[in-house]
Amino acid sequence: MSRLNTLSTAARIAMFSPQTDKVFLPLIKIEGAGISTPVRLVRDGADLSSTVEGSSNLYTHFPFNIFLPDDKDDGSVKTVQLTVDGIDQSIVALVRPLVIPPTVTLWIVVADTPNVKEVGPLAFVVSGVSYGAESLTFTLAYEDRLANKLEGLTFDPINFPGVH
Repeated sequence: MSRLNTLSTAARIAMFSPQTDKVFLPLIKIEGAGISTPVRLVRDGADLSSTVEGSSNLYTHFPFNIFLPDDKDDGSVKTVQLTVDGIDQSIVALVRPLVIPPTVTLWIVVADTPNVKEVGPLAFVVSGVSYGAESLTFTLAYEDRLANKLEGLTFDPINFPGVH
């Protein structure tokens, strides 16, 4: 199913108009073991308050780019690239000591309606981080939780009599 089907009417009109004053903003939340307070960022020139998580949260303006995969329904798991400006060492200091990969949640909103989720939440696990002189690049992978094995039990007629 195309992400376009979930967009609001106002967002679709803005996307298909030859000119628009609407600005689409990505919001990201980085959280996980070792991160005491989730990091919330918006790619904009000013901080933004939004209720996309159910309650009001402040997203701090920060320079980053996010590269989404093509919207194809071929069943393959795709990765997303998140490039964060590394000149501000706060993100580097956050990531370096982590042992368990954090999760990154993404929403896309329109600037003048920041409480309306146009896309998201899209949840990813950080599968890799590369450092450059001026940036960090996170490789984000979709975690297919339905494909995880259940350890410790075998579903067979001995352990579960209703299974045939």
